[in-house]
Amino acid sequence: MRPRTALIAVLALAVAAPVPASAATKKKRTPPPPPACMLVTDAPGDGKSGSGFVSSDALDIISGDIATGKTEIVAVLRLKSNAFKDTWHYGGYTWRLAGTAAGQRWVFRAGNDAWGNVNSAMEVGTTGIPQAKFELGPNNTLIWRAKRSDVAALAKPNLVWTDFAANTAWLSTPADYTDLSKKVYKDKQSSCVVAK
Repeated sequence: MRPRTALIAVLALAVAAPVPASAATKKKRTPPPPPACMLVTDAPGDGKSGSGFVSSDALDIISGDIATGKTEIVAVLRLKSNAFKDTWHYGGYTWRLAGTAAGQRWVFRAGNDAWGNVNSAMEVGTTGIPQAKFELGPNNTLIWRAKRSDVAALAKPNLVWTDFAANTAWLSTPADYTDLSKKVYKDKQSSCVVAK
């Protein structure tokens, strides 16, 4: 058989061969989950100290989120009003957001004293993360950031956070607090909070 005739015969067989069903139907891609947002929420209007002496929108929790990216972890606590533009904040306010992952409580805390000095902390279980940064963000938000490289616990694969909660206090007297949220956030999942 001539080479040309052999090539035509091979091509004819290839065209006539049945196509496997798996190749004929394309797999439908599963759409990505919607961005995680409002992992913990609270109804507005209840920012009042337990003593009833202080009522402030700066103690009134609206919502909170934790998000992670390739290089950082970010936590955001949203309040009804600016935390540091309040008559009573010089008495000492405290704000706290937390969630649980890998059996450890991840806590983001900020507060101020009677002189207006701001202190903040991030803790994973009993380990403090001194490199974490705190800032007062736009739209009445409190923001904590830390590099992934500074948080050893973020090296664990497939971290999943749940059991979110937030609370505020005035002079260590509880003010607003959320119910425990069973929503779930997976490491590096898309979020309404930007984490690099």
